[in-house]
Amino acid sequence: MRYPENPTQLPDDFTRVQNSYIQKVILAIAGLLLFFILYFAMIIGLGKLAYWQFLEFKKVEGDVFNLAFAVGAFMLFLFTLKFIFRWNRHKDKISVVVKPKDEPELYDFIHRIAKDAKAPKPNKIIIDHDVNASVSFHSTFLSLFFPGKKNLRIGLALVNGLNLTEFKAVMAHEFGHFSQSSMRVGSYVYMTNTIIQNMIFERDYWDRALEIWRSIDIRLSFIAWIITPFVWLIRQLLFLLYKLLNILHASLSREMEFHADKVAVSLTGSEAIVSALWKLEKAYESWNKTLSYTATASQQKVHTSNLFVHQQETLDAVQDDIDKSIHERDTDDAGHPIIFKEEETFSSLNMYASHPSNKDREQNAKTPFIEGVWDVSSPWKLFKNPKQIQRTITKNLYVYAMGLKEEEYIPALDKMTSFIAEEKQTEQIFGKEYLGNFEQRYFTVPNAEELQQENLFFNLDTLQIHEKFTSLIKDQLVTLMEPAKRFEENFKKLVDISTGVVKAKVFEYEGTVYKKKHFQLAADRIENEKLTYFKGSFKEWDKELFHLSYAATPLEDRDKQLDRFKLIELLQQNLKSFVTKNVSIITEYQNLVDAGDVTDGDITSYVVRTNNIRNIFEASQKHIEAAPFVSLPNIETKEELLRILVTSHTITPINSNSFKNGDFNTFLNTIDSIIFHYNRIIFKLTADVLAPLERISKEATT
Repeated sequence: MRYPENPTQLPDDFTRVQNSYIQKVILAIAGLLLFFILYFAMIIGLGKLAYWQFLEFKKVEGDVFNLAFAVGAFMLFLFTLKFIFRWNRHKDKISVVVKPKDEPELYDFIHRIAKDAKAPKPNKIIIDHDVNASVSFHSTFLSLFFPGKKNLRIGLALVNGLNLTEFKAVMAHEFGHFSQSSMRVGSYVYMTNTIIQNMIFERDYWDRALEIWRSIDIRLSFIAWIITPFVWLIRQLLFLLYKLLNILHASLSREMEFHADKVAVSLTGSEAIVSALWKLEKAYESWNKTLSYTATASQQKVHTSNLFVHQQETLDAVQDDIDKSIHERDTDDAGHPIIFKEEETFSSLNMYASHPSNKDREQNAKTPFIEGVWDVSSPWKLFKNPKQIQRTITKNLYVYAMGLKEEEYIPALDKMTSFIAEEKQTEQIFGKEYLGNFEQRYFTVPNAEELQQENLFFNLDTLQIHEKFTSLIKDQLVTLMEPAKRFEENFKKLVDISTGVVKAKVFEYEGTVYKKKHFQLAADRIENEKLTYFKGSFKEWDKELFHLSYAATPLEDRDKQLDRFKLIELLQQNLKSFVTKNVSIITEYQNLVDAGDVTDGDITSYVVRTNNIRNIFEASQKHIEAAPFVSLPNIETKEELLRILVTSHTITPINSNSFKNGDFNTFLNTIDSIIFHYNRIIFKLTADVLAPLERISKEATT
């Protein structure tokens, strides 16, 4: 078994828990105790109140007022209890539990780390698809009293991105968590959050019963009206506790991460865990790209037998850039490479939402600096049959995550590779020289008559076209994108403040100071100003680009190029309608959530407005059917275009039950999918607009 050697010289008590850690454990436990004291006090108090009211009702033999009070007290009692009777029916069908006999070397490797970390062995090793490794255990209401065994989850998309020493560092980090008794605090916080979220945000049969009760004769419903403000008061109190608990646990979680990193350093040295954190970002990006290709290809009935092969190909394609970045790193005073600089402290990985910044984690891992032993071989060597488990997880993702029927799953690895290669032709518009221009805005497309009769550049030869295109990209675009860059910088600063990455209580923008409760107004202002800037400042640049592209297109292909321009304009119009309506749907939904108690009338009105998007969908189909068509990579016919944008999507009308059974999420996902595919096709068309200009520039420079 390959096992990178542990560092030999460590300071005494290197992995000792710090006093700040202990203090935050105590605070988190105190917050939990406060919640459970209040929660069980409510249950006992309301239970006794209901019991006492029913006794009073029996004494006076049928007094309707006593009955109403008794039923009201019982309703409040049920309100506090209803979480206990909710069972999590979700089953993880994607992951695979591997046994020692299936993967003996992997188990030996993991058990060796557990021994060296002085941590308990995992109950099970679970393999899934994520760019992650984690400790997991089954959490139900009963697990508050009967602790469950810890399992180790390993994501295959993570394995693809690391070498063996980095993989060992990540596993050692997880065993740092295994050794932390405070992990139980996280379990309790998770269960507490579930209780509170259910009582605050969920609207179920209990709430509908109360709504119906309030709607009947006031002589029978007056108690329902009396208990309604008590329900609101309980929810507000719980919401305050919810925020307190999560602030305390987030603070504890950051200390737990620092300690787990120290455990990783004790087994691999200071650089391995930091290098792994940096490479996880690359693995995350490559995995997201792979899933994006997969979803797109699946819509066109192209499937693969192994998603992780394509992720590795995507990683390999950027390996030169990764190597260059590693070689160009600055060093600290001791000559050790600095991996995370100040401007890189905000991580895009969701799994690190409550983690310290990567810069802080790097500093923690290197204080003091511990030399490690590197083994740059692949962690896949620990797996007995890696291809088999990759194919199993891939099939599970198609069937259980994407909803593909087993008989529809016909994998073809080579076909998927070709499909991805075709899709990558589009990615030239995301090149650094275009500064994010094409993916941030809509274009102003000149009409066909102007392009044919008044073209600005028909008199230019190929060298002059190259020079003009260079001027557009190297000079004019750089100048035009400077304000856009400032918008992005301000928006990032706002996000950093709101998420706590930057310590500040207010956000200042263009002379206005925004407090945290008004951050959404600031975000809306920045976004609106950016859109206004794009709309007003790029008209002339767009005009010159399209005129230049038309002039650079060979005569025999110009009619097709005009069709591309027309199709871009039409698809942009459809896309604007979808995006505007989608923003409205999400904003109105958030307003309903923030409002707390809402009536059936509020929900019905929202449902009617939301379902209007189907009118946009039907109109978009007619527009596409009437539009010109040109073949694109992986889209060779108009029928394929219609299938991608229209017939493969079903916008099923939502109703009041859709918010409870998951149909509303499906509805939103469908809209997101439509918007994604519109962007995808507009990007393909934009790449074709640039193609003749890039061809001429390439010829001029070679």
